[in-house]
Amino acid sequence: MKCPYCGAQIGTDAPYCGECGKRWPPTPGVPDGRRWPVTMAVLASVAIACICGSVILAVLLRGNPPAVIDTSSTPTRTPSPPPSLTSAPQPTPEAHWLRYESQRLGVSVQYPQDWLIAEDADLGQMMFAPQQQNLQPVDFLRGTSLAVVVDASGELAVETSYEAVQHMATLMSDAYPDAELGEIQPYRIGGQDGALITLEGEFAPQGTPLKGWVAAVLAYDHIYSFAAAAPASEWTVQQSTLQSMLASVQLSQPQPSVAQPSPTSLATATPTTPVPTPLSQLPEPGPDPYEPDDSIANAAPIATDGSLQLRNLHTMGNHDYLSFEAVEGMAYTIETLNLGPEIDTIIYLYDDQDQEIARNDDGTEEPLASRIVWVAPSSGIYYVKIRDLAEDSAGLDASYTISIVESPFAEGADVYEPDDVFDQATLIDVDGTRQTHTFHTTTDVDYVAFAVEEGVEYEIATGSLQSNCDTVIHLYAGDGVELDYNDDASEESFASRIVWKAPSTGVHYVMARDFAGRAGPAVSYEIWISTR
Repeated sequence: MKCPYCGAQIGTDAPYCGECGKRWPPTPGVPDGRRWPVTMAVLASVAIACICGSVILAVLLRGNPPAVIDTSSTPTRTPSPPPSLTSAPQPTPEAHWLRYESQRLGVSVQYPQDWLIAEDADLGQMMFAPQQQNLQPVDFLRGTSLAVVVDASGELAVETSYEAVQHMATLMSDAYPDAELGEIQPYRIGGQDGALITLEGEFAPQGTPLKGWVAAVLAYDHIYSFAAAAPASEWTVQQSTLQSMLASVQLSQPQPSVAQPSPTSLATATPTTPVPTPLSQLPEPGPDPYEPDDSIANAAPIATDGSLQLRNLHTMGNHDYLSFEAVEGMAYTIETLNLGPEIDTIIYLYDDQDQEIARNDDGTEEPLASRIVWVAPSSGIYYVKIRDLAEDSAGLDASYTISIVESPFAEGADVYEPDDVFDQATLIDVDGTRQTHTFHTTTDVDYVAFAVEEGVEYEIATGSLQSNCDTVIHLYAGDGVELDYNDDASEESFASRIVWKAPSTGVHYVMARDFAGRAGPAVSYEIWISTR
């Protein structure tokens, strides 16, 4: 049998097409002890930075353990006004990347081979930029740069990454009241749980529109801060490179006593060329920090508090597995977002016996992203698999962010629930009276029952679809035998319609589902039945 959606050969009893994934109609720190080191700007730098035009760098790099970086969503896919937390990186134009390692700071970062580096390990700082002039702290906000600052956590009045970024946000708000700051959100850095806040606005004295973000992580008794920024006009070109650099970060215990080859003062910003080593000439950074996670046995754990994990499918055909702990009766929203330019995610939910519970391809407002909303039938460990639909993209092109959110109940259940099986079907009149239903979970289906008379023709239809709802309806006889089904046969896009003459008198059923498994309180539709 051929799949009606993509033409691939599939088994007659297969519930899903293995090629396109579409569902078939179902059967029923700093050593000198300064509080905020000051070369690129510190608390006191806020004033200095304002004057010299690098307040952000000052505030970002020294005001707190954070660093500045922006992550707006990829414009070609899902435009969004302010930068979003973990927008998907775009493919980088450089064919070769290098890695720079500072043992004194305990930081290793991959960067494009044509970028320059300046480091002052005594002050716990280093900078990366494509142009020498942008290595100058005073010019940090006049071009694309990534700044890194390491502070001894004992010298700072913060105990967590979140507090570090929160303090930074306060400094930024005070220094630039018109700047737009995002919400502080969890962010994975160097395999550790950190925090990040996005920013956007005119920060430099000349009013250069800037996009960026500030991220920080507490590890090895130090605060590691990362600040990346670029003029808004260049962001679509530079943001993928900056975020890829952040994703490549590796952390280690700082070793201040280790000699650093030709340390370069940030004050003079003379680029260094010592430590870089070729990365086997890969076009982009490789596996994300969660690898290996290619099977349930190697599934990487994820919290259910909405924490975000930035990942990528580093090779074609790569699958990522996650594990999470669910509690009976609680609802879970599993979704991908901020997709790279070439990935189309499809996500699967499995129980601890490797049995598939649900899957979703395009179930969110973001094109090609996925969402599963599900209520746990029992407590235990469950698993999520993520893959690219076509299995033909990899690396930065195939990046995505995933999160799982636990809530007391699945929002949006309509007044007719539960109506997920024949025995729970809601009675509906055949006079055209409309019922409004929602698909509140990915596995939600709605059944209605109606009485028919032999020889009478009936029209069964859906309409008034909301939030990209795409209904599919199935008509069943009283004994559960499927008589007909329809996807898109109505004048309204994605609505459904069946016209059918009853061969005998009795009770029949209609089941409605969403074609793509979309779910949520706003994914609603109306259904009605009338005689003709």
